[in-house]
Amino acid sequence: MTCLVLEADPRLTLGREHFACGHTSCRQVAIAASSRSTARVSVLCASSSSAADGSPTAAVLGTAADWPTDEDGIASVNADDLVREAADWSALPEAQIRAALELLQIDPVELRQGGARRFLNVEQRSHRLLTRPLPMIDGRILVMPWLIHAALQLHNSYLPAARLPHPANVLPPGVSDAMNKHRKGRNDELETTVRDIAADLGLPYRFQFDQSEQARLGIRNPVGEIDLLIADPVNSRLWICEVKDLATPHSVAAMRHRVRQFTHGQRFVPKLLDKAEQIQRHTHAVAYACGVTEVQPWRVIPLIVTRHVEPAAYVQNPKVAFTLPYQLLEVLQSPIDPVEGLAPAGHPRSQRLLRAQAKH
Repeated sequence: MTCLVLEADPRLTLGREHFACGHTSCRQVAIAASSRSTARVSVLCASSSSAADGSPTAAVLGTAADWPTDEDGIASVNADDLVREAADWSALPEAQIRAALELLQIDPVELRQGGARRFLNVEQRSHRLLTRPLPMIDGRILVMPWLIHAALQLHNSYLPAARLPHPANVLPPGVSDAMNKHRKGRNDELETTVRDIAADLGLPYRFQFDQSEQARLGIRNPVGEIDLLIADPVNSRLWICEVKDLATPHSVAAMRHRVRQFTHGQRFVPKLLDKAEQIQRHTHAVAYACGVTEVQPWRVIPLIVTRHVEPAAYVQNPKVAFTLPYQLLEVLQSPIDPVEGLAPAGHPRSQRLLRAQAKH
């Protein structure tokens, strides 16, 4: 870690102290600072390891955040000076630093375009302060350390989720494709995790049960691939699992679109119900495909497994059950079927159903 910055107030330059530190000393300094009621501790994400890994964005933001400010807590910086300092500190080519700076600058003219309600769709805005915290005013960059710290936090929340905090139309060619490929890898990883949970329980299953395999069982015009098909002979259940790892929405508009991805038209939930209906007509053949030879009446249970809690699980009529990987074990082991929406085995709604079932 290059430095830890202590600021008494992010808006005023009441003094900064810089400490060369690793994770342990960061924590120690933070604890020591906690006794100061107005202290604000910010760990700069522009670490030496980030620069070594080739992160020009971290280099620009880290250099700007450490720039000396005036009494009002703001610095006015020449763009060339900022590029040179960031390049010297990070040992990255100036061309990369300058490209990162352009992506981090905000255009006041752009802010006035697009209509009064454009702010509602945050993810589709190419210019917003949290993603472009370096406004260019009269040919100079205004550096506001508290805004840069917020931008660093935002970047650090997007990147681990395989997202970029910019809409695709402002990114260089190939960048969006590369990130989509990375996201697909995360989704494949989640599917494997869900499969391993079923395998650890000793339940027969078919993984990535594609349409050609379904057609060979006599299913006409299969709706689509089934991420994970699990047979539970003890409880006479066939689980049709749809595994999704979508990017987390932030704005109201994006959240509404996300819910509709699950609920509207022939999207996730309707398509999963169609798959379940097809499987219900061929339960014995599908169970046999999982390795179960006993003939018995099967119940087909559609289930959506997501990495994070989905807003679609809370709509008025979710129609299917949702669960998370760490709750899947409970759901599969429960003797009662899950309720619609986010309702794992330990959920109070499921407990009420279990008690009602016991009374009868």
